[in-house]
Amino acid sequence: MLIKSKVDLSESTELINKFAITHNFKITQEDADFFQFILKKTLFLKMVCLSGNQNEIRNQMVSDLIEMIKYTVLTDKRPYYLSLRSFSENYIRLLENTPFSNDHITLNVIESFFEHNTAVIDQTAYSFFKSEYRVASTVIHYHDTTTDLKQFVSTLLESSSKDTKTYERFTRLYAILELAFINQMGETIYFSFTRRLVVLKYLLSKKSFQSIKDSIDN
Repeated sequence: MLIKSKVDLSESTELINKFAITHNFKITQEDADFFQFILKKTLFLKMVCLSGNQNEIRNQMVSDLIEMIKYTVLTDKRPYYLSLRSFSENYIRLLENTPFSNDHITLNVIESFFEHNTAVIDQTAYSFFKSEYRVASTVIHYHDTTTDLKQFVSTLLESSSKDTKTYERFTRLYAILELAFINQMGETIYFSFTRRLVVLKYLLSKKSFQSIKDSIDN
């Protein structure tokens, strides 16, 4: 199973490389590491056994992750952050059992999510999450005050400047959400990988893998 997972990741990486070449995007080591991180998390989420409404939410989550790679390559900041925020909201929606019929994740739902996970998420992590959420929302709700149409169009058509700091920030944001996932659904994750724990260990950080084992042992 581990070999198959590594082949899946390798073939997916090759597709991304071809997409990058098509769009004249030179992949650096930082880019490659970030894309690999996202692909591993995508594969992890796809392999967790969920049911009903959870499957629908999960499908949107993995789409959001791949869209983040796509818009990184296209150097388009606004849809990148739209996908990032959508992913974050859907992770919360998954764990709070909030259906898609609720179009927006409210502050109350976010606060409830963190209240349910105070055992693994401290105030510093909560503050960081809210800060990143605000950054994403600010970029998404772009407002330009110029009255000059040419300048307005020119600004929107410009490629976004590359900012690899976003990689580190998303990695940190994801770690917060994953800890909550393990905290609330550790058994579900573990039994999804009962006969392929080596794959689970490969896809997760040492801390996350150990947290799952601890949740089962306890």
